[in-house]
Amino acid sequence: MDRLPLAVKLDPGLDGLYAQTLARADDRARFRDVISTIALLAEPLPISGIAELLEIQTYEVTHVLEELQAIIRVPGTDNEPVTVCHTSLRDFLTTEGRSSRFFAPPSFHAQLLIHGLSCELRVRRRTPNVGLDTKRLTAAVQYSLQYCETVHWNYGWPFFSFNDLDKLVQLRREMLQLLPDDCKASGLHNLGTALHSLFNHSNSVRHIEEAISAHRKALHRRPHPHPERYSSLNNLGCALYLLFEHDQSVSHIEEATSVHREALNLRPHPHPDRCELAYSLGCALYELFNLSGSLSSLEEAVLMLREALSLHPHPHPDRHSSLYNLACALKSLFTRGSRSLSDLKDAISLHREALSLRPHPHPDRPKSLFHLAIALYRHLDFAEAGTATENLDEVIYLLRENLALGYTQPPNPFRLADTLHSLFKCLQRRNTDNWLIGDLEEAIAYARELVFEHYGVGHKYRDKVLEKLASLLQIHFDITGDPDDLDEIEELDAERRH
Repeated sequence: MDRLPLAVKLDPGLDGLYAQTLARADDRARFRDVISTIALLAEPLPISGIAELLEIQTYEVTHVLEELQAIIRVPGTDNEPVTVCHTSLRDFLTTEGRSSRFFAPPSFHAQLLIHGLSCELRVRRRTPNVGLDTKRLTAAVQYSLQYCETVHWNYGWPFFSFNDLDKLVQLRREMLQLLPDDCKASGLHNLGTALHSLFNHSNSVRHIEEAISAHRKALHRRPHPHPERYSSLNNLGCALYLLFEHDQSVSHIEEATSVHREALNLRPHPHPDRCELAYSLGCALYELFNLSGSLSSLEEAVLMLREALSLHPHPHPDRHSSLYNLACALKSLFTRGSRSLSDLKDAISLHREALSLRPHPHPDRPKSLFHLAIALYRHLDFAEAGTATENLDEVIYLLRENLALGYTQPPNPFRLADTLHSLFKCLQRRNTDNWLIGDLEEAIAYARELVFEHYGVGHKYRDKVLEKLASLLQIHFDITGDPDDLDEIEELDAERRH
């Protein structure tokens, strides 16, 4: 009744009432945990269930809730569910801009998952490798069995910390040893996905190798036509691709390709999973082409990436990646296979759209800048004179922006050298007859950086760049008369003779 006048006056909703009421219990022990639990639970638990899930005493939960009865229905016993008076309270608590210091973050799903698995493990340790009698389980354990993997993992895993995932992996390893045989496949699947996420934090090969081992074992336990075979295939393929990115092993990318192809066959059009699978298979085939030079792999990659792009219409959030990868594959097809100008023109068009969807400070913008520039450079030999000049100016503009942003975050020294060398060649091409002083000094700066920071003794391009740097310095001396140019030319000539 004390809150009623405030609620009547609120505009536009109940946020003020919620904030004022929650503030009354803000100083109580375990307040954050209890409120976040109520906000993120998939279904209400009784006070005893919340206490067991959080591994605290029931009186600690009651102590928090007794000040919140204006917005939360607190039952008269410990075994009846705690419910909210209005569903808008959950919206309030899970929207940071509204709830501020009372916000229940997605990362708290990790605590609910870890605590839920801990509750389940305590029961399984008493009867290892035996199925559980759900009728005799506590509310917290029943909740864990039903929701921990399907809700708290699915909604929370992108926000888990390294420590959360490390603890989760330990729990799932132990869980796997205690599960009955008919549950082993699910246990292996869960362990593999946790290790996969842990690898994304640790970059430790042993984590992704253990994930692959778990997914292989799960796949073995799910022969065709097992309904979960697709899930194991998809997870194994993604894990193998990650390991390939680390070690560049042909066997790993070949296995990833094979696994993704089988998974795709289990998801015929128009299944919603087909888009992701076509994209994954296309990327794997393109990497296989880059290693083996197999034109058939490249052609299949283009087909798969075209299909993925058709299933990523604007404004799909992954469209820019489909555009970029298909453009790269088409440029490779033009260079190494088809020599069809239409493939190169398509690549340029796709790269332009991908770049438009990656505005600064998008982390992939530098890659799009570089590859659009290279595709345009390839097209210069086929363009009319006026168009070629405009395209060359655009290539230089794109590479300069790429250089300013860095090819990757953090900058990759090999890609930086590629950008410098490409700019160096473009400036030479633009100044075939007479050098503009600005372009000349810029080209000299790029050549110096290549020679002294990237192209060490023995590098295949070092002698060519040394020779060109000397000739550019001679041109600069003829224009400016700077005696330092002659001294540097003499030093370069001495190194070349040596």
